Amino acid sequence: MKTFVLELGKSLASAWKFVIYAVCWATVAVVALITILASAGIEHRTVLTGSMVPTYNVGDIVWYAPSSGEHGDDLRVGQAVLIAPEGNADNAYTHRVVSIDDDGTVSTAGDAFAGEGLTDIYHPTQSDVLAVPFTVMKEPVAKWVLAQVSDEVLVRVLLGLGLATWLVNFAVNTRLRRREAEQWAAFRARWNEAEDALVAAGLISPVGSDPLDILESDEDSTRT
Repeated sequence: MKTFVLELGKSLASAWKFVIYAVCWATVAVVALITILASAGIEHRTVLTGSMVPTYNVGDIVWYAPSSGEHGDDLRVGQAVLIAPEGNADNAYTHRVVSIDDDGTVSTAGDAFAGEGLTDIYHPTQSDVLAVPFTVMKEPVAKWVLAQVSDEVLVRVLLGLGLATWLVNFAVNTRLRRREAEQWAAFRARWNEAEDALVAAGLISPVGSDPLDILESDEDSTRT
């Protein structure tokens, strides 16, 4: 029973270590990917309102590519854009360009109001365009994962847990190796004492090489 409990404990510990390492490495990979994308100007935002239904639903995660700049041509009829009115990024919203008048006045509206003839009060210019959406994540699992890795506190907890698991595993393995070395040294000492006693009694002749040295070298070769 004791052996079964010990083996079960080892199995659970191994499974726990595998899960923690897998989650931590996955977290690091996703965070690294997001960081790399952000360095290239690619960002993601969560949809908070239903003004762009059915294209973007509340809770969807929209990915944006950088704007083509002040002298670009992101404002084209049919193009959805992330607009920051008068450069105010805190009030940014994503709507679609529905018309461009002859004088260059741009009108935008949410997809939810398509066909109703309603347009936004604010008429953006190219300088108001922060970014252009290029894809959207609607899958619940993908959105949940991205939401978790976007939580800095949770990421720190996961990485801290992974580091703690690694440190505990390292300490345990170090202690086990030290214990094995101590047991082997004690066994060698007893072996040598017994051999010396037998040689002194004339029961055996001194051997040219220590069998334990041969055994130890064989074990080292096997480990390698």
